[in-house]
Amino acid sequence: MKPARIGLLVTTFGAAFCLSCLYLAMRGLMRLGGLVSSGAAPGGAPAWIWVVPVSIILGLAMIFASIFMNQRAEGVNIAMPAWSALFLSLGWNFLDFGFNPRGLTSGSGTFGAFIACGVVFVIMGAVPVGLMLKFRKSALKGLDATLVILQLAAAVAGVFAAVKFISSLS
Repeated sequence: MKPARIGLLVTTFGAAFCLSCLYLAMRGLMRLGGLVSSGAAPGGAPAWIWVVPVSIILGLAMIFASIFMNQRAEGVNIAMPAWSALFLSLGWNFLDFGFNPRGLTSGSGTFGAFIACGVVFVIMGAVPVGLMLKFRKSALKGLDATLVILQLAAAVAGVFAAVKFISSLS
């Protein structure tokens, strides 16, 4: 297999891993009320808080590297799907905790700020999905089906690795 194709698979795995780590870490932070500065949460910030900035920085690096690798490997450019996955997954977190605050609010049972953020994030993630669906035929022409399947497998493996990794930190 060509080095560029291996690089594309590695960056696809890495992007999925980082995105999943961010999603899972965000859920943990939201369970604490979304505040983790010194004294904001009982006992301060959790020991795994470093996962949030590291997953953002490494995730961006993986996506930019995948764009570079994709020019040589001719696989699926993951930039737009990664954007949608990021905003739809984090939007889901906001909506889930907005409608089910789990003790974050007293009273109505909803948390309006989280709901508003969730709606904005879902819109930001859904628009590229609509564009991808509109241009799907032209975008898929000339792609190597085996490489596309391997990229999908790398992304799934990245998600599973992130779940294992985050659960090992908890």
